[in-house]
Amino acid sequence: MKMMSLSFLKFFHLAIIVHQLGLLAPTSWGATSAEVRCIESERQALLQFKAGLVDDTFDVLSSWGSDEENKRDCCEWKGLSCSNQTGHVQQLDLYGLQLQGNISSSLMELHDLMSLNLSYNSFKDSQILEFIGSLTNLRYPSLFDCGFKGNIPSQLGSLSQLRYLDLAFDSLEGSIPYQLGNLSNLQLLDLRWKNYFVGAIPHQLGNLSKLQELYLADIDSLKTSQEKGVGGKLRSLQELDLSSNHLSDHYILSLTALEFNSSNSLLVFWE
Repeated sequence: MKMMSLSFLKFFHLAIIVHQLGLLAPTSWGATSAEVRCIESERQALLQFKAGLVDDTFDVLSSWGSDEENKRDCCEWKGLSCSNQTGHVQQLDLYGLQLQGNISSSLMELHDLMSLNLSYNSFKDSQILEFIGSLTNLRYPSLFDCGFKGNIPSQLGSLSQLRYLDLAFDSLEGSIPYQLGNLSNLQLLDLRWKNYFVGAIPHQLGNLSKLQELYLADIDSLKTSQEKGVGGKLRSLQELDLSSNHLSDHYILSLTALEFNSSNSLLVFWE
């Protein structure tokens, strides 16, 4: 593997830690305030979501009750965190529970949801549902190794508050939506490993002026755009992984010549 820095091992171990610990969406087991009860419509939406899941290996969802008085407040359910002021669900973290089944569109009722972590579950043969594009407050979706297939919904490009988008190690296919170039607050985009994207890397990704980390490794069907590269305004970029692709060295070296803040250093990995 060619690289522009000797810091690879440090970078690699950090990436492993991020995915194993779910740092993109910190875990919170229960509400921070017992005085504010959850919103009834959101409680019902979560129960519909639970009904579509099977094989709760760790029995975490047993705390998600319906009629029992001590289980009615969804802000006290494991894996959930609510706002102290409003009672709206802001975080749903089911990281690594080996859940199976289907993701219900009832989650679109969680209008204030900021963090969604479903990584290391097994929603095999499920698609990333378009309704996620309606969660306008979403900032931290982590959908690493969920077994998703199909295309990335272009509706994700409307999530203007998004900071991180982790879709690594799924079985996604089709083209990378150019609409992702609209995510003006995005800091990390991870599409590497086991995905089967085709076509060119959209040059619109060059509009992501706040992007710090871009991972497109092991997607060997990607091609270089015939129109433009993704250089553009990636002045905040610090880490770029294009390893195990068939992109030309000329194209990759053109990315290393990006204008970025003098305080930043750029790590580039390819082979």
